[in-house]
Amino acid sequence: MAGHITRLATRPTFPNSVEWSRNNQIAVVTWNAIYIITQQWNNGTKETWRTSIIAHKRETELDVDTDEHIKASDVLRDGFRCAAWSPIMWSSANGCLLATVNMLHTVSVWRSAGDPRTSNWMRIQVLSEPTHTQGGPLAISIAWSCLAQGHPLQQPFSLIAVGAKDGRIHLWRHSEDLAEHCGQIVAHETAFVTMLSWSTWRATSGTSAFCYLASSGSNGSVKIWKIAASTVEPVPPELSCHAIVVNHSSRAANLLKFHHNMTDSRARLAICVNNVITVWLEGDADADQSGALLEFTLPITSGVGGLIWGSGGDEIRVYTVDGQGFILALQEGPSGAVIELIEDFTLNIRKDVLSSPDALTIGGDEDDEESSDMETSDESANQLQFFGADTSANACFDAFCLVYKLPSTMTYRTDKNSLSFLAIRPMFSENEEFDAELIQRIETILPRTDLGLQWTSLNLINDVVQYCINDLTQWNEVEDTFFYRLMKTIYMANVKSGDTILSTYEDVHETNSLFPTFIANLFNNRHDFSQRLSNFVCVHLKAANREDVQAYAKSLLANNLKQSLYAYVVQCIRLVDRFLDLTHEPLSNNDMLFMAHLTDVCVAHSADIPDRGFMSLLQSIHQKLERRDAERYETWSLRPSFPSDQTRTGEAPLLPAREKCPACADPIRISSPWKAVCPNGHMWHRCSATFSIICSPAVLTCLGCNRKVLQADSSGITSEISRRITRCIYCGCCLYNPTGLLEPV
Repeated sequence: MAGHITRLATRPTFPNSVEWSRNNQIAVVTWNAIYIITQQWNNGTKETWRTSIIAHKRETELDVDTDEHIKASDVLRDGFRCAAWSPIMWSSANGCLLATVNMLHTVSVWRSAGDPRTSNWMRIQVLSEPTHTQGGPLAISIAWSCLAQGHPLQQPFSLIAVGAKDGRIHLWRHSEDLAEHCGQIVAHETAFVTMLSWSTWRATSGTSAFCYLASSGSNGSVKIWKIAASTVEPVPPELSCHAIVVNHSSRAANLLKFHHNMTDSRARLAICVNNVITVWLEGDADADQSGALLEFTLPITSGVGGLIWGSGGDEIRVYTVDGQGFILALQEGPSGAVIELIEDFTLNIRKDVLSSPDALTIGGDEDDEESSDMETSDESANQLQFFGADTSANACFDAFCLVYKLPSTMTYRTDKNSLSFLAIRPMFSENEEFDAELIQRIETILPRTDLGLQWTSLNLINDVVQYCINDLTQWNEVEDTFFYRLMKTIYMANVKSGDTILSTYEDVHETNSLFPTFIANLFNNRHDFSQRLSNFVCVHLKAANREDVQAYAKSLLANNLKQSLYAYVVQCIRLVDRFLDLTHEPLSNNDMLFMAHLTDVCVAHSADIPDRGFMSLLQSIHQKLERRDAERYETWSLRPSFPSDQTRTGEAPLLPAREKCPACADPIRISSPWKAVCPNGHMWHRCSATFSIICSPAVLTCLGCNRKVLQADSSGITSEISRRITRCIYCGCCLYNPTGLLEPV
């Protein structure tokens, strides 16, 4: 599969300018523009969406320019220094947030106003807006940690680290779309904090977790801090200096990056100072707390522009400022672990980049004479520079920002005499060994209990889907494809995990804890998450240019959707039953309609739902509703009916018409939980959460399968369910607000 190149209007200024989010978006930080790019493959076709955030001189006014880029009105004073993506946010309906630091030392948090792939971005919070007169911290670096959660029922949180010129690191605890200052570290007393990086969180108990924070000072020192935090109460985290790793260089590290592993392996940190790469390996907590240091000197004269960890943490891909690329490996030698040079892929990457037709056309004019000067000669290759790199979830694709200097008499580079691009390049090799490594990786991460919390299907397996599409062309039989092997692997993980219910509803004694229990059982369930991964793959493979693959994917998807529906229905029945036990308030009309739809779905699919205890529980709910308000119960015709002769013959029971067509007012029965069709042929989407007909723009839409959740404006069960479900119950992707009419929840 060929790579893809997107032309950028402005050039990056600092190394490490590329960040790949967990919502499958790539942010490229340049001096006066931050580009937010979403790349996707549909049936082998490249699709790229590009949007941006708008910022002016002091970020006091937000406006959209014609190019939809983040602009700084005064490039001599203002501009963007760095940015950091948040983890996937459960409290926000728009995926990941973005934190930025500008040249005026203002730290802002942004979210997309609608579809994160195409909509504008709006600032939702300013963490620090210092002034010289007030003596506030002058922020120059930032990093955003992964989510930390000790117990599935507790609200997850993350930490934002902001490095300042006074040598301090300010920590902000972010939860439910709000960041609060929770502490600071005097990291480098006589130096600027130039670079920050977080490791992944590791739980120490049910109520606490820890991670590492690495900081680089302008005096050349690098320190690693062990951050321990309570996962129950928003108390300030416990801070301790774990180790001083590098303190022998007079120059600051130009890049720090932890390996973000999906397993519980020990932390690994890469530190780049000029052309020297130092790797810190976490030591044994009982034996060697300082860890081990490995060092390697690259054969270059310039520094490292971007660095990428391989998926297993044993490989490092390096992109240098002078346009070279190297692959390093951590291997066991006679005297311990060492770093070795495995491959110099400079020539390959230059050939791919400079010969790509996208480099001449994307973002530029067809008659742009400057672009025609970009050739694959040795002289042209020497004009390349790399200013940042990051990789997809499974390290199948690398994204790197490159600058190509056009022929000019000027000795320095500007936007006028250079071309800037974001290149996305496949890094996999099409062989059985790579297939086995990828399958082993998926088998390793699927048993994780927090898989549904930390990742969505779009982030976790999107690059694997792209690899599946590329692999289809090599085989004649479906059973020989990597797609078939992947589905088999997910299915086996699904079978082994079982129905992993994290908390029973009988243990909940307050309504405030009832709905968090519902969400935890719904999305932190390994069995259901494996099902959603399979659904996501099938949705994107059913459009492949092969009829046999289409048939296989559609067959799997049809069965998987039913299983996901049944799992959701059972959870809803358990939720409603416990809700009626905890409160004696009458149900709203929306709740009564939801109960009616839930009953109809159970009646229509009673023979297929594997949980045989759900029917007695449903009958118990109806008895409670009838005792509570017999008149309304009869008005809504809630009483279920199961004719024995229809059940034996397999005939579908005739369900009552509970809704009217919004177009012609004809009655509509719930013949399908996903769509509604009236006798006149008018077709409507049904809400994935409440099964109601959608005829309002107040909806959230899934990024993966386009299913929708209607946002209720009343109180009660329906409102709480629709408010708290911010991921698709069928494919596990984030839901976004396509219209921009809804406030973040």
